[in-house]
Amino acid sequence: MLLSNAMKNILTLIMAVTLTVLCQDIYASGRKAEESPAIQTLGSLKEAKKLEGAMLKMARPILKKTPMSVVMDNIETMVICQMGKDGKDEDPELKAIVERVLEHYSKVDEIDDEMYRMLIYIDEPQGDRFSEIILYTTRSDKSVMVFKGDFTIDSLKKVGELSDQQRELRKNKR
Repeated sequence: MLLSNAMKNILTLIMAVTLTVLCQDIYASGRKAEESPAIQTLGSLKEAKKLEGAMLKMARPILKKTPMSVVMDNIETMVICQMGKDGKDEDPELKAIVERVLEHYSKVDEIDDEMYRMLIYIDEPQGDRFSEIILYTTRSDKSVMVFKGDFTIDSLKKVGELSDQQRELRKNKR
């Protein structure tokens, strides 16, 4: 199965972050990340990797290759939780936990193409600002990524525009 460039970028990010977490044990404390329902719940799971401080800086080169590069400098904490791959069923308990967490957030977009399906959630905006973006990929490699930081509605629109451009380029290459 051929993977799209965006999916390859996400998979590369997940692999690099996993290697980084396994090779180093440095953590810096993020501001108020523990107040986030998503980070508090998902960050405590054995399947999840939490990146802050130096660990997050090491993931920046990979983030630069994704639409999240638009908000990269505003990310304080990131949690990645791999939920299953094609051919391997996800844990129903883990899926239920993720879906319970997502009840606290607003779905703002959905990307559904032949390669993957991703649901995008944010927490409650305060004016034009909000503090969390959650990317929940339900097909093909199932995962959830939480980005905690200081984001604006405008920056989220730019992430969406860059994502649309990357998908359009991918379609034109076929």
